[in-house]
Amino acid sequence: MSGRFDPTTYVTVAERVQEAVPRGLEITDTKITFVNDNWGYIQTFIKLDGRQFIGTASFRLDLQGARAQATNPIEDGETSALGRALAMAGI
Repeated sequence: MSGRFDPTTYVTVAERVQEAVPRGLEITDTKITFVNDNWGYIQTFIKLDGRQFIGTASFRLDLQGARAQATNPIEDGETSALGRALAMAGI
């Protein structure tokens, strides 16, 4: 693995969820932790194929602009954390 982002192999979180649901995906918990007034992290806990996985993503509340990280930072972080948990599960 080179560590470089390859857009030709990228799988969206929606596609990962679509693959996981028939396999019994269960989102068991989501935790939001604020480190200070402007940023924190979100952890999403899932069960899939009888195993548990955790995905973590950070967020900032002081970003500017029109991207999801600025307009909907908590929701964007939740989506990222879920996608990372599914990636840890091999999806």
